[in-house]
Amino acid sequence: MGQTTTNIASLKAKLEVPVIVHDILAGADRMDDETCYSLHAAIGDLKPHEALLAIALSARTLLAYCDETDPMIRSIRGECEFMIGQHGIYFERARMGDLDISEHLPAVAADLQTLHARMKSLGDMVNEKNPLASIFCAIFEAQANAQKMIAEEFIELYESLPALPGKKTMLLTGHQRV
Repeated sequence: MGQTTTNIASLKAKLEVPVIVHDILAGADRMDDETCYSLHAAIGDLKPHEALLAIALSARTLLAYCDETDPMIRSIRGECEFMIGQHGIYFERARMGDLDISEHLPAVAADLQTLHARMKSLGDMVNEKNPLASIFCAIFEAQANAQKMIAEEFIELYESLPALPGKKTMLLTGHQRV
């Protein structure tokens, strides 16, 4: 089950980063040092599963400004679409208290690792052709790696906790499920 256009627009608005990326790429805003720092900070303030979605949604927007006939671009776009569809569902269910996101952190960490590698490859490819895209790729690459490490730390922490209902959820979300 994938995400609808309405759900994706809602995710973008909730996560804010994809909207900022779109505005910069569309020329409604500009990329300067302060904006670059703000994007790093905004992604860094998210939980790993939220950061994954913010990066995948933003990368998908960025890819629309790249040569979509290139096989690598199409491949990365497909991976982003899959991540958005899969993790968008987890995000909404976790937000509603329907899902313990800690159970999905291994998949989140793996997909963040994939995004890290893809953003590095894309950044290397577009470096000279599109400096703005290269800057976004560097931000997404760094944040995907940082968030992957955070997810892995949570996974290690969860594995060390005794099995108490709701305890793992509370660590990540701040809300204990009953």
